[in-house]
Amino acid sequence: MARRDKKRGFLRPYVKGSWVPIEDDLILSNAFRGLQPSAAILLLHLHRIDKVLAWKEGDSYGGEFNMTFTEAETLGLSRGTTMRAVQDLASRGFIEIVVKGGLRSQGRTSSVYRIVEKWRTFAGLQTLKELKILKDCGKSS
Repeated sequence: MARRDKKRGFLRPYVKGSWVPIEDDLILSNAFRGLQPSAAILLLHLHRIDKVLAWKEGDSYGGEFNMTFTEAETLGLSRGTTMRAVQDLASRGFIEIVVKGGLRSQGRTSSVYRIVEKWRTFAGLQTLKELKILKDCGKSS
């Protein structure tokens, strides 16, 4: 189903409502099957955010979005569970942490994420350096 964009005069995917398009390849992948249930819930929520922003912003959307702990708490995930789920998703190649949130001079900032498809080549952690990066990704600085 498509929607005509009145300003631009072309059809674009209509992504609105309470559903999220997920590829069969993603659901049937070994990386997805090994996820903790909380990480799978968070992944679906992050896909939803990504699709809604892509629909709203159109061509100007760069693929990066933020998510706060408060948003995750509305899903029923505690802060600790959210941090573990983010680490799990990043280690399996579903998301990339663009900017790590934390306490800054302007106050608290939320992390910025991007949906990536590195899960297609998932074979576990490759190096000790990747493990060290992933251990630090959920901590505020």
